[in-house]
Amino acid sequence: MSTNELNAKTAQWCTPSIYFSTDNYPKAERFSAWKDEYSSRFSNRELTRLPGDTIPFFRRMTSYQLGEINFACFEGSPLRSSRTQHHLADGNDDFVFLVNRHGTMQVTQWTPTGTTVNSQIVMAQDGACMTSNAKVSEAIYNCSEKNCGSLYAISIPRRVLVPLVCDADSQLVSCNNYQRPLLQSISRCGQELLEGTLDPSFSCAESIGNYLLDLITMILGPTHDAKEMADKRSVRNARLARLLEYVGHSFMTRELQVSHAAGYLGTTERYVQQLLEKHGKTFTELVQENRLNAAAKWLSQCHTHSPCIGDIATQCGFNNVTYFNRIFKQRFAITPREYRIQQHATSY
Repeated sequence: MSTNELNAKTAQWCTPSIYFSTDNYPKAERFSAWKDEYSSRFSNRELTRLPGDTIPFFRRMTSYQLGEINFACFEGSPLRSSRTQHHLADGNDDFVFLVNRHGTMQVTQWTPTGTTVNSQIVMAQDGACMTSNAKVSEAIYNCSEKNCGSLYAISIPRRVLVPLVCDADSQLVSCNNYQRPLLQSISRCGQELLEGTLDPSFSCAESIGNYLLDLITMILGPTHDAKEMADKRSVRNARLARLLEYVGHSFMTRELQVSHAAGYLGTTERYVQQLLEKHGKTFTELVQENRLNAAAKWLSQCHTHSPCIGDIATQCGFNNVTYFNRIFKQRFAITPREYRIQQHATSY
């Protein structure tokens, strides 16, 4: 499926609920406009520029409501964002899972009294953590003038996350190496959401929200019930869809291996094999099916200068023409040559 086809499918139901850019304001009004927009739309916080910051102020927000969770991408120049005791009075106790895409970010949380540092984390590119709007906290985003900062913020209502995660309130978590594949999946999903290239297996905005929620739950440490729900719900189904799409785009690579698919998905080879077991195929069978279908489509095309059967076999990823002829006949009950004659005869 082409990018344009994916865009068309996604655009029918998944568009930003909020898009805001300071580019639409005069320079003198950009900071105040951002403060008003951020506080009213996302979170009630104190926003200030960093001391000594000379980078022209710029901020952009793209936000999607995905069922019960909200996904937002923030881009722009350096900024300090603080939630104080005063702000806690608004009653917003959502959790926010942060993924730092570009620049650096320091997040600090204080004890309920706001007097002692409870935890602190510094995130480089692709780092992640979770904060709570029910706590006094501060986030400092920094970047260079050449490359603006970029951040994904996934807001999850407390009533949704607490039953899914073990001791959610104590977590200001940084991702370990074994969690990296899950974090990569979140980042990839966010990028595809922004680009409008989501996998067609996501049937609605809520299905993306469930997928992201399952991934975050697995990173933070799921309860037993939450782990079972994630396995049964969107993580496995979405990964299978991504695997099928990946093979559909990559089958012409002659040395395509299960390890390549595992690397693309950010999972283990055994997990890829388990996904396909439920699909009723091995990885080799899946690749072979895609190659044979592509060869059949090519053979059915009637052109004056149609490539020879050997060239078609090679282009579709087969190293051996004899082997191609044999498995093609097993699949279609006739040889590639007979198939081409048959298809061309019916086209007249």
